[in-house]
Amino acid sequence: MKSFVVSFLVSIVVFSAGFYAVDKLVLSPSSYADSIDLVERVKKDEEDKTVDSNKDKDEIQFVLMGIDDGGLKPKRGVRTDTIILMSANFENGDIKALTVPRDSRVDVKGKKDKLNHAHSYGGKELAMTTINDYLGTDMKYYVRVDFEGVMKIVDAIGGVDMTVPVNMKYDDPTAKPQLHINLKKGEQTLSGKQSHDLLRFRHNNGTDYYPHGYTREEVQQMWLKEFIRSALKPKNIIKLPKMIETYFDSVDTNIPIKDMISYALKANKLNVDSIDFRSTPPEDESKPGYIIGDTWYFIPNEEESRKIADELFMGESM
Repeated sequence: MKSFVVSFLVSIVVFSAGFYAVDKLVLSPSSYADSIDLVERVKKDEEDKTVDSNKDKDEIQFVLMGIDDGGLKPKRGVRTDTIILMSANFENGDIKALTVPRDSRVDVKGKKDKLNHAHSYGGKELAMTTINDYLGTDMKYYVRVDFEGVMKIVDAIGGVDMTVPVNMKYDDPTAKPQLHINLKKGEQTLSGKQSHDLLRFRHNNGTDYYPHGYTREEVQQMWLKEFIRSALKPKNIIKLPKMIETYFDSVDTNIPIKDMISYALKANKLNVDSIDFRSTPPEDESKPGYIIGDTWYFIPNEEESRKIADELFMGESM
C-alpha cells in the first residue's frame, strides 16, 4: 500500500494508555475491568521493548512510520510510506513535526538509496539508524502503524473534523488494496476510510500534480492538526476500551507504558493551535527531484535538513 498515516500517536498511544486513569471515575465497573485488562495486555507486550532514554521526562520524541501494504509483522520488503519525526513537550505545550520525503536519496547501508528502502532491508532498526545518521538526530523511540490501524484509530475517536481543501478523485485498481478515492472539498467529518484516502492521495486522474498549488505534505499536516484536535475531545474518554484495543492491535512502539501514562496526565498542556510543522528541503526548490537510472529520487539539501532537525529536536532543553 502506498499510504500513510500521519496519526499523531501521542494522542492515541499516550492518551489511550493513560485514559484508564480517569476511566474509573466515569465508566461502569465492568467497563473499567475491561479497560484494565487491555492495559495489562499492553504492559505485557511492552515489557521487553523498553529502551533507556536521557531525554527530559516532560518531552517525548519519536519517529512516526507509516507502513505500506506489508503490515507490521517483521518481514523483508515492507517499506515506510511516510516518515515524520515528532516531539511533544508537556511543560510548555510545544508540538513539533518534521516530514521527511520517503523518496529522499540518502545513505542506506553504505550506498545511496531511497530512505523508505531502509525499513525494507532491515526493518525498524535499520530505518531508525538511517534516519538518525541522515539528520544527525538521536531518536530512540519509534511508533509504527499500518493503514488498517489508521482507519481503526480514526473510527475509534468518531472521525476527524476537517475542511478538505480540494476535490480528490483517483482510482488505481492495481494498488494493494485497490484504491478508489472520491472526496469533495469542504467541511466534513472524515471517517477512517476517508482519512486514509485523503492521506494517500497524490493527484487526480489524468494528472501528475497535486491540485491547486497544495502538496501532499501540506494536506497531511492539515489533517494531522485536526486529528489531534478531534482525539482530544472530552467525548473520547468514554471510548477508552475501544481506543486501547485499537492501540494493542494496530500500533507497534517501544515507548514504555509507564511513560505513556505519565504523559497522558499532562496532555491538556499541549497546544494544538501552534504546531511547528517543517519539511526537509530539496537541494533545488525548482526541481526537487529527478530520475537516476530508472528511479525517481527526492534530492534533499542535507546540510539544511540537519540544521532544521537540530533546531527542532537537539536544542538546549534536550
